[in-house]
Amino acid sequence: MEKKRSLWDRVKENMNVSMDSFYNPLNLKMGSLLTIDAGYEISKKNLMVNKIEIVTLSLNDQIFEMCDVYFRDEPTLKLRLAPSESQTDTVEATLLKSFDRIAYDGDLVDNVLKNAEMDIFDIYGDDDKVKESFYRFSDEDGYSAQVKVMADKNDDLKLKRKEIQSREMSFWVYVKEVDNTKDEYLFIEIDGDDGEISLSKGEVVPVSSITVL
Repeated sequence: MEKKRSLWDRVKENMNVSMDSFYNPLNLKMGSLLTIDAGYEISKKNLMVNKIEIVTLSLNDQIFEMCDVYFRDEPTLKLRLAPSESQTDTVEATLLKSFDRIAYDGDLVDNVLKNAEMDIFDIYGDDDKVKESFYRFSDEDGYSAQVKVMADKNDDLKLKRKEIQSREMSFWVYVKEVDNTKDEYLFIEIDGDDGEISLSKGEVVPVSSITVL
């Protein structure tokens, strides 16, 4: 028998939550507006934050966190913020665009992502010809992460306790060189709940190109 929720339980669910306790290098919150002046089609467009995911994983026995920022009017776009090893910037920003989502595919996972002999991930066009080739950046084990999902589900520009959920995720990273000047990254992520596989690609953008309004 399901335990009946108390009045206090209901009150707690509707309490506002501060982002101060999470990895949030740009101090964003639900409803924050920002622009990214990086030569993309969304350059200088006002982007409103409506979801933030805190991705936590262990790398070389150390805890590593990333902050994925999503936007209300650009559902395929996300800005991934992570600590930088650069001496000039403390944050590395990668602008990613999702271009495909598929149901879990065991053959893809076992024979490509987890196959150490498969160093290349090819993306095919509508004519079944290879359009792009990315090269393995992470090893065949990929990364396993815990994700805290914070979404403004009712569009009130606030984050309530009941709007915070947790999930697991596995992901692999591939890379290719573009015009001998920069790298483009391919992220392949598997949702731990339903197994959905999402593919997104993008480039590192200067933190100086991001303006929080």
